[in-house]
Amino acid sequence: MVLRAQAFSEPVLNRVAVKRLRVVDAIREVRLADILRFFRTVLATNLLKFPFFEVSTGQEQRM
Repeated sequence: MVLRAQAFSEPVLNRVAVKRLRVVDAIREVRLADILRFFRTVLATNLLKFPFFEVSTGQEQRM
């Protein structure tokens, strides 16, 4: 659920921050292709980040 929300919200927020669009205009401008492209990026990042985080947290708790 979080991945899907982030895949939608990040392209919108990037347009608001970079292009200085209103949120409504940024939502209108975002296309499904943008969301899917960002979803792949988010998925790959989270597949690397979260297992590493879990291992490092587990090691830290054992100390």
